[in-house]
Amino acid sequence: MKNDIKTMKGDITSLKSDVSILKDDVTILKSDVSILKDDVSTLKSDVTVLKTDVNSMKTDLQHLNVAIRNLYDANKEWKDEIIRHFDVVAENIRHDLLGANREEIEVLKDSKTDHEQRIVHLENRVGIAA
Repeated sequence: MKNDIKTMKGDITSLKSDVSILKDDVTILKSDVSILKDDVSTLKSDVTVLKTDVNSMKTDLQHLNVAIRNLYDANKEWKDEIIRHFDVVAENIRHDLLGANREEIEVLKDSKTDHEQRIVHLENRVGIAA
């Protein structure tokens, strides 16, 4: 029995040593948990900042999208105006060419009639009238 008591005392001493080691481990774990809590808090604030940045970027992208759409619309209007202007110029050129062609034909007709009159006049003078 004395041996049993000695063995038990040794076990108790060993258990006390183990408990002391466990207490130290718990203290270290508490410190680690505290550090992790601080890290989590920092991460939360970083995530909040990132969310704000993402929302700001979304807003900027929406503004850019509107600006690009406005530029596209302005370019389309400009292109349509150039096409209308080209059509008007082409129609004016066509009209001018038709008028010039008519005028040239009239000049040729007048010239031909005048030329024929001169030939008839010359034939009459020379006496070889047809």
